Amino acid sequence: MHLHAAVHGHCYLAWQSLLVFGRDKGEPVTSRPVVSLLQEKYRLYVLPATRKPDDALYPIELRRCSVKDGNNKFRYSYLSPHPEVVTASKLKEIGILPDNLRQNIATWLRNRHLGAAL
Repeated sequence: MHLHAAVHGHCYLAWQSLLVFGRDKGEPVTSRPVVSLLQEKYRLYVLPATRKPDDALYPIELRRCSVKDGNNKFRYSYLSPHPEVVTASKLKEIGILPDNLRQNIATWLRNRHLGAAL
């Protein structure tokens, strides 16, 4: 997957059953926020988010997601560096991240994947 200058950057709410990330929890959540990395027709490559801090994850203030309805219940979160593919129609769009944050996420992913390859 080729990473562009910035990620797609839309914020969605995804049913946990659509994702691999988070399935290993004792009590899985019913849904979790995800950020779109890339859109291809009806599919989205998304980065799932969690509230559990981890140095391998990207810390993100999901309040920075411009929300359509003005109600943003998401706070501080951490994005997984492992994209998952989901059907766009199965997600609930909640907003979009500002350009600078989308670029920062793309840079983090490039650096992370390039570093792993060296």
